[in-house]
Amino acid sequence: LIGWVGLKGAVPIILATYPFVAGVEQAEYIFNLVFFIVLTSIVVQGASLPWVSKWLDLEEESSHDSSPLHTSDLYATLDGELKQVVVHPESEAVGRNIAQLALPEGSLIALIQRSNKYIIPRGSTIIEGKDKLFLLLEHDQLTSIKSFLGKPPSKGGK
Repeated sequence: LIGWVGLKGAVPIILATYPFVAGVEQAEYIFNLVFFIVLTSIVVQGASLPWVSKWLDLEEESSHDSSPLHTSDLYATLDGELKQVVVHPESEAVGRNIAQLALPEGSLIALIQRSNKYIIPRGSTIIEGKDKLFLLLEHDQLTSIKSFLGKPPSKGGK
């Protein structure tokens, strides 16, 4: 495999410049020909690399399982709930970053949908009104989260 894809091209291209230095007639033709052959071999060898590695039995199985997570698998193994809450535009959470929210223990903002974009939240992510928060919650926490995120702060005696 190393012989097939090893370093090729740099030395021939450098050597093809020598005719220029020596003043050889048609030196440009020699350089262009060498350059074309090097590029062609790179393309052919690069494109055939998966086939050659398979033929030499040098393919390695991926250790990463990148298969999509199915919702039914998630709910079957999750010790809690996956819920979504829309942040009220006048909520106390608006304008604060996630680290300042002091969410109850056992709750996690997993994803934020803002307009048509999805945001992976960080502690410094600022909450905006009408954000849709996808929360992982231990059971019975939804009510307290909704009361904090879903409605505006109470006004005086009302």
